[in-house]
Amino acid sequence: IAAFLFGLLGTTLALTMQFYMMAFDWPMIIGGKDFGAFPDFIPVTFELTVLLASFGMVGVFMVSTDLKPWAQPRIFDLRITDDKHVMAIDIANNSAIELAKIEEILKSSGASEVNKKSFD
Repeated sequence: IAAFLFGLLGTTLALTMQFYMMAFDWPMIIGGKDFGAFPDFIPVTFELTVLLASFGMVGVFMVSTDLKPWAQPRIFDLRITDDKHVMAIDIANNSAIELAKIEEILKSSGASEVNKKSFD
């Protein structure tokens, strides 16, 4: 839905801008065509539609995944480096048997440490 709306905004802006510039602001006869010749507007309209849709989707992705430039990252462990990784698993809806199984799977996969922490 967001991509469609951003693309529609790009199409509207492109057509409005070109029609205003070519028909009202500075009308020029190019090749004997009308001032507001719609076929001439198609390439710019397509490019602006794709541009606004792609930039809009990047913005929507960044906002929806909390990758905003002003967002503070959640640090699960202060020992995180490029050699030591952290895996966070939400265990709120799991039973004690499943928790033991999760811990066993993690340790058998090579986890050096398995901790249970609460983040509120």
